[in-house]
Formats: sequence, structure tokens, C-alpha cells
Amino acid sequence: MNIGGIQGVCIFTGLPVPELAQGAFGLERNEQQGLFELSRLCIHPEIQGTEHNITSWFVSRAIRQLRKDTEVKAIISYADSDFHSGTVYRACNFKYCGLSDPKKDFYYADGTKHSRGKVKGAAGEWKERSRKHRYVMMFDKSLELLWDCTEPNRV
Repeated sequence: MNIGGIQGVCIFTGLPVPELAQGAFGLERNEQQGLFELSRLCIHPEIQGTEHNITSWFVSRAIRQLRKDTEVKAIISYADSDFHSGTVYRACNFKYCGLSDPKKDFYYADGTKHSRGKVKGAAGEWKERSRKHRYVMMFDKSLELLWDCTEPNRV
């Protein structure tokens, strides 16, 4: 196998909305430094098919590098329940914290998904969104996780 170029990507971002840190840790906006979301993960399919455990190996190395480069208090990630259950996160010792709350997205009559702003009076419909499996990896022992993570670390 000769695959040139990028073979994998792991993207860590700040939390997308401050309410996430408030719900997960009870932290206000000015207390959210060091909280990250593993927001995108992709490994070349040919590599995944031939290298055993390559994705968990890659995520572990990416987290190690992130921690070298910056202060990391916690990392949150999600697995879309329509497509997978988060096996990679469990293999990396993330803690499973159940499913996200049910949510709906607005779709316009032409089938496009609404992204931001008001939809009052717009032609379209609200549709159920798939729930996400929530995973957390904590490094700061002073953080208190408020999510109910009493379920076993498997789905």
C-alpha cells in the first residue's frame, strides 16, 4: 500500500457554545480555558482496513501532542448514534456519558437545513436529529463532571 499525502486528521476545537461547559462542568464563560472538543476525526480508509487499532493509536498521539502544546483540562467528543457508538473513544479511555438530549433541526421546504437565525414564518418542517453518544476525557482533577456517567463505559 502506497498512500501519499495526509493519512489522518484529528481536529480539536474550543467548545462550540459556552452552554456546553456550563452543562457539563458548571463553568461560566470566563472559566472555560483548557476545554476542547475533538470535533473531527478521519483516517484514510485504506489504512483503517489494514492497520489494526490505528485510529485509537492516532487519537492517543494527537491528544498527547495537544497536551504538550497547550493546557488541556478536558476533552469532549461525540459519536453520532446513526453511524457508530464511539468504539475508538472507549479504546482511548474516554468516559461514556450517555446520549445527548433529543433535538430537532429545521429544514426548509426545498430540503436545505437551516443553520442560524429565525425560522418563524418560513416554509419547512422540524425533524428529529440523531442523538449523540457523549464521551469525556478529563485531566484537571478539580473539574466536576455534572453529566450522569453512571452507565457502564460501553454502548
